[in-house]
Amino acid sequence: MILTNTGTATATTLRLRLHSAAAHAVGVRFLGSEMEGSHSMVQFIVEYAPTFLSVLVGALVTFVAARLYYQKAGKDLYKEASELRRLNNLTLRAMADAGLCEFNIDNDGHIRGLKISLSGKSETSSSMTAKPTVTSAKRDEI
Repeated sequence: MILTNTGTATATTLRLRLHSAAAHAVGVRFLGSEMEGSHSMVQFIVEYAPTFLSVLVGALVTFVAARLYYQKAGKDLYKEASELRRLNNLTLRAMADAGLCEFNIDNDGHIRGLKISLSGKSETSSSMTAKPTVTSAKRDEI
């Protein structure tokens, strides 16, 4: 294969000619592999199977690790919420025992609401004083 003519080889033209020869060779190789059909599919599977397998294994490991972590976190959250609920009920019952408030309690002994008792007292008084005076009136005015 002749890449250049005598006297025309400069650095730029030689580089371009070499590039185009290499690009042509790659194109021919790729075109040839397409024509092989099933052989290229087997080659594709053999070449990329480890990549797909690693992605699947990575996804499985990530899923299992996340699942275990969030199950443990959920159990811990449930324990903490139960303990806080128990302490809150103790505090409210201590307030009720001290006479600070009253609560509505269901049949299971759980506090369900606050009883609000209202009372009122009203007193009224009224006083009035008057001083009557008598004046004589003229007959025309009556």
